[in-house]
Amino acid sequence: MIASIGNTREQYQDVFGLYWPIGVAVFVLVAGALVFVVVRFRSREPEFPRGADAKRPLELGWIAVVAALVAVLLALTYSSMDDLEAFEDQKDGPLVEITAAKWNWRFDYPEAGVSQVGGDRRPTTLVVPADTPVRFRGTSVDVIHAFWVPEVRFKRDLFPGRRTSFVLSFPEEGLLHLGGECNQFCGLLHATMTFNIRVVAPAAFERWLRGRR
Repeated sequence: MIASIGNTREQYQDVFGLYWPIGVAVFVLVAGALVFVVVRFRSREPEFPRGADAKRPLELGWIAVVAALVAVLLALTYSSMDDLEAFEDQKDGPLVEITAAKWNWRFDYPEAGVSQVGGDRRPTTLVVPADTPVRFRGTSVDVIHAFWVPEVRFKRDLFPGRRTSFVLSFPEEGLLHLGGECNQFCGLLHATMTFNIRVVAPAAFERWLRGRR
């Protein structure tokens, strides 16, 4: 079962499900209108044709339809973002502190005294329990980095001297090899600033923490 709290993939997939058909419909209408106008009103005269009087009601109606669509899509997008951000202050679930630096990641589990440390050429591994809201608190020690996990449709910028909090849920067990990366260009070895993600059952996660203490 997919958890609803912090499940960015499910939330954004629902929004995409609305964007996609609306975008296709608008493209078809505009392309069809352009083809019709080019074919129907093509002039064979050598002189540049003079335009007819503008059909003001039709133009205003089209503008109103487009504005309404934009307003609806924006409302749905920001509503999904608000739903996800509403869980940032929750107290349940394991806590992972992220430290981003040129060009590696460090993941600390302060409640268990466990750390996962990588290097410029040796990606570290983020270990999380499956189907469980995980609290993250991240920062950077030098420049702006971005914590990006394409699998869950999530990206969040991390700034020097500031703590950024968010909640994520990983619905399926398994290993995402190099499943996370920095999405903000940060220098020479930006392309190597990646990390693995290992999603395990909650009981296995607790055993892993006990074994690493």
